[in-house]
This record gives sequence, C-alpha cells and structure tokens, in this order.
Amino acid sequence: VQAMLDFQAGNERAFDGLYLRHAPVLGRFFHRAVGSRALSEELVQDTFFKIHRLRESYRPAASFRTYLFTVARSVLLNNWRRINQQRNTQSDLPPDLDAGPASLVEADLGSRQELRLLQQALAALPERQRTALLLVRFEELSYEDAAKIMKTSVPALKSILNRARTELLRQVQP
Repeated sequence: VQAMLDFQAGNERAFDGLYLRHAPVLGRFFHRAVGSRALSEELVQDTFFKIHRLRESYRPAASFRTYLFTVARSVLLNNWRRINQQRNTQSDLPPDLDAGPASLVEADLGSRQELRLLQQALAALPERQRTALLLVRFEELSYEDAAKIMKTSVPALKSILNRARTELLRQVQP
C-alpha cells in the first residue's frame, strides 16, 4: 500500500518496485486463466498500465494485492469478452498451450494432455466460478480478499467455489 501511495505522490520508482514484485504473480494468474504465456504477459502489461493510468483514484481500502487482483480481474473479463466476440465469428477452440521444444513436448505428452483437459474444463466454467477458483486455489488469496475482488460475500464465494470444483470434477473424470 505504501509503495502505491508513494507512486501516487509522484515517485515513479515506487511503481517500478510494484511491477517487479507483483508482475510474476499476475503472470501466473493470467497464464492459468488463458493458457498462453504471450497473452498472459500482455494482460500483465495491460493491468499495470491501468493501475498507472488510474493512480489518482487509488484509495487504500484494502491490501494492495486485493486492489491489484481487482484490476486484473477487470482486465481478464475484458479479454474474455473480446475473445468471445471473436469466437462468435470463428471456431470455438480452447486456448492453445505454449509450445516448447519438440523433445520436451514428446517426453511430457501425457501431462500436457492432462493440462489441456484441465484448461478446457476451466475455460468451460462460468466466469465467476473460474475467477473464484483461480484466485483462491491458484493465487492462494484468502476467502475475504477473493470475495472483495469479486464483490460478493464470503459465504457466496464458498458456494461459487463448491460449484466450480464439482463441475471441474465432472468434466475431468471419465
């Protein structure tokens, strides 16, 4: 929070510090959500651009991490809307996995297929379920922080998570 307040007061180095500290976490969050390293890096940049642009309106009502993921969720939703609009005119394929060297892909084909299955199952979840699962399970945010980000109550978040887990299990089990 203090680094963001310092940035808000004009200290550009504080913003650099925020980026260096939080960009890897956001990158993992976005990669799990979209399945592409290149797109996740673009979404990280979009998130920090938005934070930079909106710095004057920042108010430290919660932790910076909660604020960060609130902005990131907004960026992710905008990306999903754009993709859904494109899919309406194109095929409905899931996001591609990043391709690695051929030998690694061949050696790890089984786990890559499992990863693809999980990505497809995640992509098929409704947005609220997918986001709740990513925030709590993968980003390890508390229920309270995730509920703030999603603008819901903790009991409602737990219900959303339960439905998400049930649906994921249904999709990935034979």
